[in-house]
Amino acid sequence: MQLIDHQIRLQLPAYWPRALQPEALNRMDHPTPFLVCDLETVRERYANLTAALPGVSCYYAVKCNPEPELLAAFDQLGSSFEVASCAELQMLQKLGVDPERVLYSNTVKPAAHIAESFSAGLWRYAFDSEGELYKLAQHAPGAAVYVRLRVDDSTSLFPLSRKFGAEAQEARALMLLARSLGLRPYGVTFHVGSQCTTTTAWRQAIAAVGRLLSRLSGDGITLEMLNLGGGFPARYVEDVPSVDQIANTIESALHELLPYRPELLAVEPGRFLVAESAVLVAGSLAGRSGRARTGPIWTSAPTTG
Repeated sequence: MQLIDHQIRLQLPAYWPRALQPEALNRMDHPTPFLVCDLETVRERYANLTAALPGVSCYYAVKCNPEPELLAAFDQLGSSFEVASCAELQMLQKLGVDPERVLYSNTVKPAAHIAESFSAGLWRYAFDSEGELYKLAQHAPGAAVYVRLRVDDSTSLFPLSRKFGAEAQEARALMLLARSLGLRPYGVTFHVGSQCTTTTAWRQAIAAVGRLLSRLSGDGITLEMLNLGGGFPARYVEDVPSVDQIANTIESALHELLPYRPELLAVEPGRFLVAESAVLVAGSLAGRSGRARTGPIWTSAPTTG
């Protein structure tokens, strides 16, 4: 493909958004740098995910990219949402999203945020510590709670287990405490790490969930939700497992490793849905010799989450 300004040959990767080819970017008259997102690519990614995981509900991780037009597109597609703060919940409310469709998966929440979100109608909260349960019992009495289980996330680009998650035996004790505090033991969640590159991570995590479900059954607790979290990778430079490969691993693990299948199966994807839909357009670049190279420069623009 030819760049108009410099006649430099540019080899674009196959996954570059079709609507954001260089010819289209050249026609955009905006001050640089700017980020362009193709919503059709986002819709395709959502369709791919839901087709690969039938029966699994999608809760888009708002923190990954909270652009209102993007959130509205997910809402129109039928997606639910996951938030990490009241500010994110307020963004959704402005778009008319019912807080009942939202999960609050941050395990460390200010008391004021718990009270505000609960008053708005949000009713499901993640936790991984005793202190969080006491806050929830005080500011969201009777709320449904789901424990975040610490799992092996060493095969991800951004491990999270050092910050979040309870060990299996601790998770069981926390669920018993939640029940004693008048909260509703609702589910379990995990996160294999952001940008996970090995499908076996999901199988190992589901195996740990299965052991927890069995122990809780002996305590008289049957969970209603298994939240498979995020970690679904986007392709940047290196190849990553496809969503179909990940889905096959998940489905076989659910069938083989759980004592029962909770009524709600959920995922919280972020970068998988949006990272490959955006292109960053910059203005100029200084070369090694110090000469300024002018004209448009385009790069696939990863988003976080």
